[in-house]
Amino acid sequence: MKDRKKFYEHFQVEDVLAFSLGSLLLARSPAGEQVLLHEINKMRSLPSDYKDILTKLNHPHLVPSREIYDDGEYVVIVYPVLFGDPLTLLVTPEKPLDSAKALNLYRQLLQSVKELSELPVPIVTTLDPRNIVMAGDHPYLLFFDIGERGPQREDDEAWRGLLYYLVTGIRSKYKPYPSLSEIKLDPDLPDSIQLLIQESLNPRRTLTDIIQLAQNTALPLHRKKKDSFKLHSVTIPAAVSAAILSILFMGYFVMYTDALNMGNHSVRTPDQTAGESVRVVEQIPSIRFNGSEVTSHLAKQPVSGITHIQFHIIQNKLGPFSASFLSEETSQQYGIRLDSIGELSVVGEQYKQEQNFAQPSVRNSKSFWLNSKHSYQVDLYYIPNERLRISVKDLYEKTEWMTVGPLMKDENYRFRFRGNERTTVSQVSISRFHDSQTALEKWMNGHQWDLAHGEVLADQKGIRVQPKSQLQISKFGFFSFQFFYPEKIPTDPVQLDLETAEGNQLKFIWRKNRNIELNHIDDQLKLTTKKILWDWDPKIPAKVNVHNQDTMVKIEIEQKNKSESLIYYFDRPVLIKKGIVPIEEEMDIKILPVGNGFEG
Repeated sequence: MKDRKKFYEHFQVEDVLAFSLGSLLLARSPAGEQVLLHEINKMRSLPSDYKDILTKLNHPHLVPSREIYDDGEYVVIVYPVLFGDPLTLLVTPEKPLDSAKALNLYRQLLQSVKELSELPVPIVTTLDPRNIVMAGDHPYLLFFDIGERGPQREDDEAWRGLLYYLVTGIRSKYKPYPSLSEIKLDPDLPDSIQLLIQESLNPRRTLTDIIQLAQNTALPLHRKKKDSFKLHSVTIPAAVSAAILSILFMGYFVMYTDALNMGNHSVRTPDQTAGESVRVVEQIPSIRFNGSEVTSHLAKQPVSGITHIQFHIIQNKLGPFSASFLSEETSQQYGIRLDSIGELSVVGEQYKQEQNFAQPSVRNSKSFWLNSKHSYQVDLYYIPNERLRISVKDLYEKTEWMTVGPLMKDENYRFRFRGNERTTVSQVSISRFHDSQTALEKWMNGHQWDLAHGEVLADQKGIRVQPKSQLQISKFGFFSFQFFYPEKIPTDPVQLDLETAEGNQLKFIWRKNRNIELNHIDDQLKLTTKKILWDWDPKIPAKVNVHNQDTMVKIEIEQKNKSESLIYYFDRPVLIKKGIVPIEEEMDIKILPVGNGFEG
């Protein structure tokens, strides 16, 4: 404790501001100079020369240290007084940052967190807005810990909500970052910024993913400008002291320290997240229908909000059955139906303009029929104002049929089963999701693609997409897929619709006449075209790679040991956010991991 005693004798402490990450003290040196003292716990044992390393550290977003005291348990760093304002006093709902400044600040701070954590003596900090101070337009991070995290400490994820806060001034009060369902974005925000916010809040995206995405995010040349903040000449201690006093009076001090704490309260484990994001509202062990006549069973709980309905069905003999959502407002119905030969149909509604009632619309499956005495698991996902997502899995043959059904409006529904004595329904579970992102992740069940239209049959070997379907691949910067036509041969080998974060629509076409071309759909312009020197062989698989970096879009086609590339440079950076493969004929398709070689 010798150093610590020496430290307290050396400085005259005038104000103490305690936080869970450490302490910020306003003090005076023996010469009368006002300084800031940062008292922190050592998280792990440090190398013997760590003081020299930290003293020489010249990171642009950390206040330079003058001296360091170490008593074995605590480290006290001495800083010069920095003039600036806490970010939370500058960015408010009434005065958010404009998109350009917010993006620039977000990029700087994301990169800083990564760089600091990779130093020889790791520095661990948080991008909670209350930990950021602005000196002019330059950000500084106040509180941090030294050393690697222990096994019980989880990564801080406050960075996920920072961009949303910067462009809205709205800060999540009781958790590190808001969920997608909780945020409200100004429609005037550029699409690329809205997309970056959504991806940042996606728990599946890592810090490295978002750093790359932020660097690739471009803003439109013409946009509405919001008032930028003006800084006042306020010292950190005075500003922070005022902020702490107000927090204390409002009774939020515990919340504040917990939010800054980088321990167990700052992050939820995947199991905890699922538990808080999904709530089972009704379970029915089994439903048996009596007699040969079709009868109904209505679930007790009404359906509202994002809902997942799962059940098992088995038929001792094929017979009529349906499971559908019934609108309480319009009596419209949405769901699935089976007939007496096991044919599966999607049931929706379409309005007749000249009449005031709805006419049922039925779309039969092109690839999936049910067998008697097989057990099937059915999953239906209702997200208001989106298409109904449906999955039927044969638990015996391990095959799964997936489709998107009719658009379902944001209404109140009841769920109804209809069948007769041939059908037994069991393990019914009705769950309500807190946000659509969690529901979509469960629906995709680890698949690297989504279905925009049509139907897919999946098994352990891969997926077979039915004609007139559209398969969506949502990956930034790079994606790759392999395709093959098992039966009918289409007019051209493949087409690919690309959408950029800026809202541009592109179409790539590999034509049978040996041409490959890239078109701009919005302007109906052919951007570039190329003649290849070899013929497509429809009897073997082929591969498409899409690569995007800064202003470049590169599309490569491969088959056996032959390949060709089409490259186009835009006049400004673009970011490919997804590709949609329109399917003309039945296609076997396989999404390949980044860097995977051709699989023939």
